[in-house]
Amino acid sequence: MRTARALRARGAGPGRTVTLLAGNLPETIAARCAAHLLGCRVVRFHGDAPVRMRAGLVRDAETHVLVADPRSAAGAAALAATAGAADLVTLGPAEAGEDLLAAAAREPAEPVPGAARPQDVCLIRPTGGTTGPPKGVCVSYAQAGAWRRAAGPAHRLLVCTPIAHGPGRLADRTLAAGGTVVLHDCFEPGEVLAAVERERITRLYLLLPLLHRLLDHPDLGRRDLASLTSLPYGACRASPARLAEAVRRLGPVLYQIYGQTEAGSISQLDAAEHDVRYPERLRSAGRPLPGVEVAIRDDATVRRIARDREHHVLKGPLDTRGRGVVIGPATGDAQWQEAVERAGAEGWLVQEYLPSPRLRATPDGPAPRHDLALGAVDGRLAAAFVRTGHEERLSVAGSGSLHPLYF
Repeated sequence: MRTARALRARGAGPGRTVTLLAGNLPETIAARCAAHLLGCRVVRFHGDAPVRMRAGLVRDAETHVLVADPRSAAGAAALAATAGAADLVTLGPAEAGEDLLAAAAREPAEPVPGAARPQDVCLIRPTGGTTGPPKGVCVSYAQAGAWRRAAGPAHRLLVCTPIAHGPGRLADRTLAAGGTVVLHDCFEPGEVLAAVERERITRLYLLLPLLHRLLDHPDLGRRDLASLTSLPYGACRASPARLAEAVRRLGPVLYQIYGQTEAGSISQLDAAEHDVRYPERLRSAGRPLPGVEVAIRDDATVRRIARDREHHVLKGPLDTRGRGVVIGPATGDAQWQEAVERAGAEGWLVQEYLPSPRLRATPDGPAPRHDLALGAVDGRLAAAFVRTGHEERLSVAGSGSLHPLYF
């Protein structure tokens, strides 16, 4: 409350941007929460973010107050001057800017009414800059609130990577659930292992290269990590061999999160699916999260399929008994074009057309077709059978017959 009053005295409020350029400090979290209480837009950077990236977004976000880590106050002052930030404050005494904590200590502790509205911008998240200058992705208070309300259990979270990135959102969820957040300035594998044991940490987020360093550290087998129940990871492609090693050494605690700054979390490979008996699963990004729709939008591929109906089959979602199958060679051009457009809009399955071989003709009629069908349970072959019939769609419910195979 005191910090919110100190920021409000500097003009912070709805429609104004507060930019945080600070490391993993408790005061960083407090300042951000205070800015949100006032209904501000918040931009978060870690102190190691490239200067060009910081200056561009500080300026584009129309930063009113720049909140800096005391350890990088001089650079923050230069940034504020370059980017045109109206005010510079620091999270403690520093060589530049006013001490926000000292100003807050002079304010009364009475509650401050929240000024945020659901439609207002809550966060402006910088993208990674892989396709050009970083862009700011706006997240409303309604969107951020929905994510935090799904808080889950009250973990003891260790944050050892920049809180300005994904771990900051995990910290929000942890605190919203009544949990505890332990902050480290940076990742050092020996210190992380010691902290898990000492603080009885239950959740730890790591980038994959950091997970590899943890696995390679000699203290891994010496520390008591029994409290650790959740180790989310992400940010780059995983090595199935190293993930299998992590499961064997740490237990069933890993789960992968795949997402984008622009879209948020998209899919998850949960702990139960990190099964070392099926290493092919460890290459996967998991399953779409509830409420997420995943579709391929590749115009070139759609055009190629539309031109080449002789070699493709389309299958509608949740199709049973072949009723929604559109076979290219058995479909007219106009019907095929219509089916391709519908498939692109509704997310149908596209398969290569493999014609079923014909058996010899019988005295009772033309030669029937046959195809081999395989059934799998949990990634393993569980059944094999042959379907025969006289139609393009070999459906047992239609005109076909079913014949088991014996090995």
